[in-house]
Amino acid sequence: MDSSQRIRQPALAGSRLSAIILLALFTLTCSLDAASKTKRLNLIQSRLRLLPRMRAAQQRSALASDEESITAATGMGRSWHDILGDVLSMQFRSSSMYSITNNVFNTQEDAQTDSLYAQFAGLSLDANFDEHWTLSNTFDQGWFYYGRAANASQDFITSTFGQMLSYERTFFDKKLDLNLPLSWGFSRMFNRSTGARTLDTYTYRAAAEFTWAFRPWLTPAWSYEYYYQDNGSPSDFVPDQHRHNLNLGATITPFKGRKLYLTPSVQYSVEQFIHIVRTDTVWTPAMTVTWQPLKCLAFDVIGSYTRSRSSQEDSSYRVFTGALYARVFFDW
Repeated sequence: MDSSQRIRQPALAGSRLSAIILLALFTLTCSLDAASKTKRLNLIQSRLRLLPRMRAAQQRSALASDEESITAATGMGRSWHDILGDVLSMQFRSSSMYSITNNVFNTQEDAQTDSLYAQFAGLSLDANFDEHWTLSNTFDQGWFYYGRAANASQDFITSTFGQMLSYERTFFDKKLDLNLPLSWGFSRMFNRSTGARTLDTYTYRAAAEFTWAFRPWLTPAWSYEYYYQDNGSPSDFVPDQHRHNLNLGATITPFKGRKLYLTPSVQYSVEQFIHIVRTDTVWTPAMTVTWQPLKCLAFDVIGSYTRSRSSQEDSSYRVFTGALYARVFFDW
């Protein structure tokens, strides 16, 4: 069976919720050529908010679909390829994202409007040990381009490898779905024009994700995530940080049989920095409209507002964002 068959409808809201917040946070990236070190630190941290979610959103690219009939559960008459397909699944994916924001520098004193275009390519290999345990291995490459000529020299490339072991279980006649992922990842960032390495990040994550099949047309989802980021840069000191995320959202299917989905969501984050006295709190409400015209093709339109408050006053900011995201994926 392919990966889309393994994804149950109740679990999809949580997957799309992660993708939604990722897309809202994509537009928090910004230039590294700011004048002061405080501003440079703010800009680097805005990029760091992208890295843990790149892999998750790229990996979970299958969208909601009606469950298809599956080959008989017994192994009689099945080839080794069919049996292997029940254990291993591979996905190749490519996606594009275009967004515009009114505060690309993420600072109070230097708000500028700019656009960001990104192209992604990646693959994942998943091993399903049984109906509860799954090990995912992923690799993704991303290319980011700023719209303004003044920021073009700061275009960047990211390479990300990650592994995730997840435990999933359903309760109450499959009405409630619980997913407990443990993951780690390594991301390296390069300047696109010079090829210089600008940032290395190790990320460790633990989470608890719940989805509830409340109605055929309504699936609420909520989750708690803990991140630890171990950062290193050859040019600037970048502090490590703890991050706590609370996510709440719901997937609404307004038209039965149509692959059109509405997903309002909100994320509250607390980011605590190590070796410096700084704590940030971030609110990000978002609205996503998803349309899947083909099994291997999907489009997302996202609108979001981000409000960040920091214990360092010049690190607070507000951002309005609109983004269009197109995805193509193929399952083996």
